[in-house]
Amino acid sequence: MYRQGYVNGKREGEMVLYYPDGQLKRQEAWVDNKRTTGVCFNPQGQEIPFFEYEVLPKYPGGQEGLLQYIGRTTRYPGKALRRGIEGRVLIKFVVDSTGLVQRASVANKVDPLLDAEALRVVRGLARFEPGRQDGRAVMVYYTVPITFAIKQEPLFRRRPPKVSMAAPKS
Repeated sequence: MYRQGYVNGKREGEMVLYYPDGQLKRQEAWVDNKRTTGVCFNPQGQEIPFFEYEVLPKYPGGQEGLLQYIGRTTRYPGKALRRGIEGRVLIKFVVDSTGLVQRASVANKVDPLLDAEALRVVRGLARFEPGRQDGRAVMVYYTVPITFAIKQEPLFRRRPPKVSMAAPKS
C-alpha cells in the first residue's frame, strides 16, 4: 500500500509505503515538493539504508551526454534545409527495465523529413541506466525535443576584393 499527499501538484506531507503484510516499508516527509526526512525498513521492521523511491533513467554522461549525442548525431536533411523547413520535433519513447529505448514515436510532427531524422537519432541512443521505483527497475516514458533551426548566416562568405599594391609605373 502507498500513500502520498499533494497540494497544488507538489508533494506535501507524509509519503508512506507498506509491505503486503502491512509492515511499514518506508516513510518520508515532504514540504513544498522537497523531502525533509526519509527512512526505509526491511520486512522485519529493522531500519535499512535509505534509497530513493523513484529514480529516472540516466543516459551515459547524464543529461549533458544525451544532449551532446543528439547534437553530434542529428543531421539536417538536405531537402528540408533547401526548403527552409524548421521546427521542434518531440519524440516520445519508453526506456525499458533493461535500459533499452523502445516504442519511439513522433509526439509532435513538424515535417516528414525532420520527423524521420529525429526518430533515427533517438532509435540510435545507447542503453540508459534504467529507471527505478522502490528499488526495482521499471519502464519509464520519456520525451525528448529535437530542434531543427536554420542559421541565418550565409553558407559561403564572399571574399573581399583583391587589392593590387603594385608600384606606380614611371
